Amino acid sequence: MLFLTALVFLLAFGNVTCDTKIIGGSEVKNRSEFAYQALLLYKDAPYCAGTIIDEKHVLTAAHCCNPEKNLIVEPSDVTVVVGNLDLYDKSCVKKVQHIFIHQEFDLASITNDIAVIRLVDNLEFSEDIQAINLTTDYLSSGNCNVSGWGTTYIGANSMNSKLLYANVPIVEWNSCQRILKLFQVELGKNEICAGGNTKDACQGDSGGPLVCSGQLTGIVSYGISCGIEFIPGVYTEVAKYTKWIQEQKTRSSSPKIELTFCLFVIQIIMLLLTLLFCSVFSLSTQKDVKIVGGTEVKDRSKFAYQALLLYNGSPYCGGTIIDKKYILTAGHCCYSRDQQMLPSALSVVVGNLNLTDREIVKSVKAIYVHEEFDMDTLDNDLAIFELTEPFENWTSTVSPIKLNKEHVTSGNCIASGWGTTFSGSNKMSSKLLYVSVPIIDWTACYEFYGAYNVEVNNKSICAGALAKDSCQGDSGGPFVCESKLTGVVSYGIGCGFENLPGVYVEVAKYSSWLENYTTPSSSSSFSLATSCLVIFVVTIIL
Repeated sequence: MLFLTALVFLLAFGNVTCDTKIIGGSEVKNRSEFAYQALLLYKDAPYCAGTIIDEKHVLTAAHCCNPEKNLIVEPSDVTVVVGNLDLYDKSCVKKVQHIFIHQEFDLASITNDIAVIRLVDNLEFSEDIQAINLTTDYLSSGNCNVSGWGTTYIGANSMNSKLLYANVPIVEWNSCQRILKLFQVELGKNEICAGGNTKDACQGDSGGPLVCSGQLTGIVSYGISCGIEFIPGVYTEVAKYTKWIQEQKTRSSSPKIELTFCLFVIQIIMLLLTLLFCSVFSLSTQKDVKIVGGTEVKDRSKFAYQALLLYNGSPYCGGTIIDKKYILTAGHCCYSRDQQMLPSALSVVVGNLNLTDREIVKSVKAIYVHEEFDMDTLDNDLAIFELTEPFENWTSTVSPIKLNKEHVTSGNCIASGWGTTFSGSNKMSSKLLYVSVPIIDWTACYEFYGAYNVEVNNKSICAGALAKDSCQGDSGGPFVCESKLTGVVSYGIGCGFENLPGVYVEVAKYSSWLENYTTPSSSSSFSLATSCLVIFVVTIIL
């Protein structure tokens, strides 16, 4: 579903708000039962889904045509995979000739979230590749199937390797509207709701099919987080657009017409984003965000330990300076699509207030992920970046922080970062923000998460309050209590939700592990200096 930011997958995550594949789903074993399902690739990376509606056209969400910096994608950058069960199976890939976005699509409110993709070559239908009929009925009840390769929990950083599906109930429009209004989201008249039973679509499922009684009924659009009980996902209702869809299938592919349209859409999008920058949506593609309920940092010296991590030059996680040579971050910040990142693709920015400031950038020599880190459960979610060149001198805006070696059970602490400001967004904050959050009793936190089948391990600490939390893009960043690093931003369900605090790796539980990486280099330097001094003294005496 849509999170008004770019792809979380290409990207990454603030607090891994526990995010990516169909939530509560089952693996598809027989592809022929989902022969209409398509996977969209942007520059060869999977990011959205679609539905085959005839030999030449695939239906998807309009927001899937804006994956980067609010720009319309070029058809040449998008390809469509069909007939596959595995995310990485590229045995049947089709090039895109043209993309028709609904002329009234609004990226800010995610209304008219529908687009038709025209392929260069016709599909050859088979048992595993077929079109699906479009429904003309308006549904207010019943159970339907949603499918895709998206994440299984909000905040995950990689799509699922296998095609999954989930059975979700249709939620009556007025009931859904009342629920969404609690989050200041207005449900559109051309939208349909389904889920609310902890089964849902999530990041990476955007644009995919909602099928009821064998007919395409909805297109995965957005939601308030993913798989939260009593909060359904929102889908574009296909029956309201059947005439428009037919018109696009016979429409000319004139570049001039489309260029004019694209420029118009970009102008509208940029205007709306400027006017509505602070709106509180939590939509489901993977958008961008910052610290929820935070305050802008004015004095960088008070957060001199804060680091920003870049992957291929793009900001995606936070970190903490703990030594002249080492940056502490989250283990999940070292992976992209289940593959460990290469040190050469990573860099660290320090001393900056602005997200785009690159005055002090350090390259990464090596990555040390905790040997018991588990990507599925996010247990032992710690990693250390060793810098190629150590810091020569500490300054007022660049200096390390002491590690807390004591177990903390209460009090207020500070989380900071450039992450998103609301659950689901994919646009990181341009300014460094911080928020003061109360520590939550571990047992209570364990019970809160247990209701969502998430087990919080005993090496974690929980903190947060309603509308105050870390979020996507803050992952790996510092959680500071009484001027000591007490936690590392790890994960959560949504951001800033009541009774769902953020989960942090408790630094005190990993003191000995951290010493293995931070002590040797400084102690060996000390030993060398000491040895030289001893030799010198002995030489003089002799």
